[in-house]
Amino acid sequence: MDKTKIVLGYLLGVVISALIVLFVGLSITKMTLLNKSYILKTLDNNNYYNTLYSDILEEMKSYMMSSGLSDEILNDLFTKEEIKEDVITYVSFLYGSDNSISSDRIKERLINNINDYLKKSNIKISDQDTLNLFVEDICNIYENEICI
Repeated sequence: MDKTKIVLGYLLGVVISALIVLFVGLSITKMTLLNKSYILKTLDNNNYYNTLYSDILEEMKSYMMSSGLSDEILNDLFTKEEIKEDVITYVSFLYGSDNSISSDRIKERLINNINDYLKKSNIKISDQDTLNLFVEDICNIYENEICI
């Protein structure tokens, strides 16, 4: 009889300890990972938007090496503020908002920059489909990098 009380006491202690650990873990998760404002504050404190800006620009420049176009077509495609807005929109989307990011403004700016570059350099494009694929790929790089 005494041995069963001791075993039950230890089992009860283990179960209660596991429940306390589970409760503390869930509380911490709720206050951090499941809290949208905490995530946004952490991104801001870690200078994430500036890092992301640099990463996107470098990725686009790397992709452009085989295109034969100048890096100047990437000038003014997006700003750090627009990246911040898009990241906030994406995080809001993850937490249940209906909004998702769109690269339409980047596509429009990129097409304008390419057309300006082609006019300035007196270059004619013979394959518009390839150019359209290039623009889509650049836009996809932006969207993929924003989607953390």
